[in-house]
Amino acid sequence: SFGAAKMLILQGISGTGKTSLPYALGRFIQNPSLICAVQPSWRDRTELFGYYNDFTKKYTETEFLKTMYEGHYQDDIRFIILDEMNIARVEYYFAEMLSLLELPRDEERYVPVVSNQAEGDPYKMIDGKVWIPNNVFYVGTINNDDSTFLVTDKVYDRAMPIDINTKVLPFDCRFQDAIDLNSEYLESLFKKAVEEHPVSEKNLKNIELMDDYAIKHFRIAFGNRIMKQLKTFVPVYVACGGDEVDAIDYFIAKKILRKFEQLNLAFIKNELDEFIGMRSVKNMIRRLAVQSMFMKQRSVHGVGKTQQISMNFILTGNPGTGKTTLARKMGEILQSMEILPSSKVIEVSRATLIGKYMGETPQIVNKMCDKALGGILFIDEAYTLCADNDNYGQ
Repeated sequence: SFGAAKMLILQGISGTGKTSLPYALGRFIQNPSLICAVQPSWRDRTELFGYYNDFTKKYTETEFLKTMYEGHYQDDIRFIILDEMNIARVEYYFAEMLSLLELPRDEERYVPVVSNQAEGDPYKMIDGKVWIPNNVFYVGTINNDDSTFLVTDKVYDRAMPIDINTKVLPFDCRFQDAIDLNSEYLESLFKKAVEEHPVSEKNLKNIELMDDYAIKHFRIAFGNRIMKQLKTFVPVYVACGGDEVDAIDYFIAKKILRKFEQLNLAFIKNELDEFIGMRSVKNMIRRLAVQSMFMKQRSVHGVGKTQQISMNFILTGNPGTGKTTLARKMGEILQSMEILPSSKVIEVSRATLIGKYMGETPQIVNKMCDKALGGILFIDEAYTLCADNDNYGQ
């Protein structure tokens, strides 16, 4: 991931080791990572770079700025961890860094610190600006819950995201000596991978076809930035022992499919318009259509595998809100979106699923499932299937 971008995003549920992983990596390369705990009050760049106090005539430094400046003197790899980076709006305090990090030439990557150079300022500060060194990498951890802000495309497009949603139990591992790792050597490995394992012309052509398809049907473009990252990420992935198609599949899943979550879906299908309200339900169904269509294209063009989409729905809400009516309409909706081959809806309830004697219920359920294959099995008032002290419905 660091071969494609200087910024890595580790996202997922709390307690899965998102912060511990880059911290342990820093210890392994004998250069402990700096952990910057993002605060909800962060509103601008001064939280990272500090500020000049006009009253004391002194500059208030931050550990972030110190670590970045120390990188000028040594070429060893350094990690800066922005812990819980979306507890404040990332664009408010980190937008400038995101833009500077992707500039192609080293001489362009200078961040302004003070407006005027003064006597006694740091030696490597030029005209009040500090160079962003190549040996510093940035890791942001993200918790997706109600206490955090949505991370926008500006951030995701300039970073490589990794989902960590499972908790690993402690285990014993073999002892491994720490290593020394410098930026020049790491960059040489990335360049070697790109030279030895370039993305094949066939897959590049297929990706171009997918890009055209996404623009035509969803108004989403891969963009030059994402294509540049892909042409580095895939060779490095292959050099590490992976498969080219698997690398492309992973990259598209993390960088492209994620965009559908924020997609304006009003232009895709109109079968749901007759239902008043239900905005979240409509968007959920339309996203299914988008993901299904796009993943089929990935498989057709040989740059991904058709993944099974979960097709189980639970419609909950107050009585009289249209849950049953919508469920009965779902067959036509999903067939028109080419998700299901048939529009049939087999409607059942407790009265038609639960047998009259012990052992009859499994036979009835199997029969109804077979009957609904290719369409929808709609269980009305599903909660009644598990009444208290009822062995028939278990």
